[in-house]
Amino acid sequence: MTDNRFDDQWKGVLAMVRLKITCALLVLTASASISAESNARPSLFGLSLAYPQQVPELVTVSNLPYFRAERMVPFILDIDNKGQVTTVTSEDSIDMAFAEYAEAWIKSFRFEPATFNGEKTESRLPVILQFRPQVRLPEVHFPLDSNRVVVDTDLYFKAFWLNNIHLPQLDKFPSYFCDLKQSDSSVIYKYILIRVGLDELGQVTNVELVRSSFPAFNMHIISAVLWADFSPATVHGTPVPSECFVLVSFFPRINYPTSVWCKSKLDSVSLLERFRIRLLPDTVGMMAKPVPVLVQGSELTLTGKYLLIRDTVSASLHIDTNGVVILRRFGKVGKRMRSTVREVAARLRFFPAYDYQGRPHPFSGLVSLVFQGSSRIRILYLWLPADNFYSKN
Repeated sequence: MTDNRFDDQWKGVLAMVRLKITCALLVLTASASISAESNARPSLFGLSLAYPQQVPELVTVSNLPYFRAERMVPFILDIDNKGQVTTVTSEDSIDMAFAEYAEAWIKSFRFEPATFNGEKTESRLPVILQFRPQVRLPEVHFPLDSNRVVVDTDLYFKAFWLNNIHLPQLDKFPSYFCDLKQSDSSVIYKYILIRVGLDELGQVTNVELVRSSFPAFNMHIISAVLWADFSPATVHGTPVPSECFVLVSFFPRINYPTSVWCKSKLDSVSLLERFRIRLLPDTVGMMAKPVPVLVQGSELTLTGKYLLIRDTVSASLHIDTNGVVILRRFGKVGKRMRSTVREVAARLRFFPAYDYQGRPHPFSGLVSLVFQGSSRIRILYLWLPADNFYSKN
C-alpha cells in the first residue's frame, strides 16, 4: 500500500521547485528588459544626440596656452550626418587660444551622428574641455558617453537649445509652507518630485506625484504646481505639448513660508533659494547635483583674516555621500595661499548629489575661489549654472 503522505510531500517539493524556477525566469526576463531599456538611445522631442565613438590620441598644431588656474572651457561642435566634426567654436572669445590648441584634435573625434525622428542628421553638440596647467591632454566632458548614457545633464539639455528645440520652462512658482526649522543641521534634505503635463500654450494638463520623501506636504506642493506659470516647449519654432518634472527641495536653512520663486529674479537670490525649485525636462542623469549648505553659498568670510591679494584659484573637489569635501588638487600657489585654500575647503559643506531613487551619490567638481582683496571670498561652483542657460530663447 502506497503512503499517500509521502507522495503529497514530494508533490509539495516539486511544486516549490517549479515555483522557484518560474520566479527565477521572471527575474531574468525583467533583468533583460531593464538592460534593454537602459541601452536604449536617449531621445527627446524626436532628437537623439550625437555621442562619441572614438577619441584618438592628442593632435595639436600649437603649444598649450599659458594659464595658472585649472579651467573649464566650453566649445560648440558642428557634426555632420556621418559623425564627423566640421566646425569647432569656443563659446567665449577669451578662449580662442584654447580653441587653436585643441581644434585639430577635436576634429579627429568620431561620433555616432544625431538622429531626428529616426533619420541621421547634422547637429550641434556642446562639450567642455577641462584644462590643467602644464598638462597637455585636457579632459573632455560630453553630454553622452560612448555607451549612450547621459553623463552631464546640463550639457545634454543645452544641446537641444543649440538644435532649435527649446525645452519647457518654469517661469514662476507660488509661495508654499513647511514646518522645517532653520536650526536643522542635517545634510539630507526632503524633496517632492512631480510629473507635469503641458499643452502647446504652457497650460498644465495633468499632475502626478512621482516620488516624495515629505508626504505630509504632497498635496500642498501639487496645489502649488497647478498655480505655477510655465512656458511651452517649441520644436523648430512650433509650440508643442510636453512632459516635464518639477523638483521641490526642502532646504532647512531658508525661510518658510517661501517667497514667490521667479526665474527672472534668480540672479538676486541665494543659491539655496535658486535651487529649491528646479524644472527637469527629463529624468536622465542625476536628479540633483550638490548644493552648498550655506544660505549665502556664493561667499565665505574668513574671520580675522585680511587677504589683500586679488586673485582667482581653481580647486578640484570630491564631495562624498555625506556632503563632506575632499580637496583633490588646486593650482600652483604660494605657501600662504595654499593654507588659505585648504581652510576654505575645510569649511565647505554640501547637500550631496542625488539620483532619481533619492540615493546620495559621490560627485567631483571644480570651484573657482575669487579673492577680492579682503576677508570675503567669492565661490563659483562651476557645476551649478546660474540659470537655465541651455534653454533660453
